Amino acid sequence: MTPEQAFMVALFAAFLTHNFTSKRFKNELKVKKEEKIINDAKELVSEFEKKLLTRIHLTRDYLYALKQAKNDAKEVDEELRKNYRTLIKDWNLNFDFLSTTIFRNGVLRSRKELDDLQASLRKFHLFFVKWADIPNEVPYDSIDKKLDDLNVFQNECNTIMFNVTKKIDARWDDIFIQNGFFKKIMNISFDYIFKTLIIYLFVNIILFSISCFLR
Repeated sequence: MTPEQAFMVALFAAFLTHNFTSKRFKNELKVKKEEKIINDAKELVSEFEKKLLTRIHLTRDYLYALKQAKNDAKEVDEELRKNYRTLIKDWNLNFDFLSTTIFRNGVLRSRKELDDLQASLRKFHLFFVKWADIPNEVPYDSIDKKLDDLNVFQNECNTIMFNVTKKIDARWDDIFIQNGFFKKIMNISFDYIFKTLIIYLFVNIILFSISCFLR
């Protein structure tokens, strides 16, 4: 192989190297961006689920406290009512942000499921608004019905949050599929063949040039 031929082959190999490097670099950026979106989504969903479970548990405590207040012919514990009001304020401040961000990150196709959860929670809240100041007048069977409704609601929430988490995990699978066996082979070929070829050609050019100089 003449120096000119070696140089042309090296130039072509350098072009291929640059092309593969650029594509792999862009793909790595895309994967990192997708990883960040997925991790952010998991954190948001985890935060949302934590706040949701906290509200469900406090709602249950409130229902039992209402039942106890009626049974004992006294007022609902004021500290519990204060904690509930604080929770409601925090929930309302965060709900729109969390639900919108979860939707925007592509975890859900629409906000309907989360809006339905909010609507169900509001029914429990309106029940307290109606009876909290007059616990002696609330029917026992109404409280028991709300407790049953809350159990059903919690099961629905668990199912929804499980499906949301499953959708997020599916996005990880998509990344692995997009960067599967074929791409790994291509990357290995790039790392070990093209780089080796360039080094080999340049070494030969240098050795050929030295041999020509020494003649």
